[in-house]
Amino acid sequence: MPVVLGLALVIPGVVLAILWSQTTFLIIDRKAQLFDAAGSSRILTRGYRLEIGMIGLLAAAVLLGLEGAAAALEALVRDAGPADTTVALIVTWPIQVLADTFGVAVAAATYFELDRRVDWIDEIPVG
Repeated sequence: MPVVLGLALVIPGVVLAILWSQTTFLIIDRKAQLFDAAGSSRILTRGYRLEIGMIGLLAAAVLLGLEGAAAALEALVRDAGPADTTVALIVTWPIQVLADTFGVAVAAATYFELDRRVDWIDEIPVG
């Protein structure tokens, strides 16, 4: 029963995340208000939601791999002794920056492609 309840909450959450995935970019690029941007994101993603979900899964897999590599590297450095905590942070920091940059680049590229493909974007309300 708890598994069913968990899926009943996770699946709508994923759907809403896909529907609202472009909200931040619409606020920044089109200077839309929050609720207008959320509604516009729903319109903008229409017809591309499955692709956006697949891109999200692929990006999540890459990010999990990078995070796993950072955690393994940090564990190796920390095994050398407690004085090496700073070294562990310095060693894993570039991997964290790479992971964050990758995530933002994927999200921005998705918005750029949707903006380029959807010819009725000018109908989206702006602030």
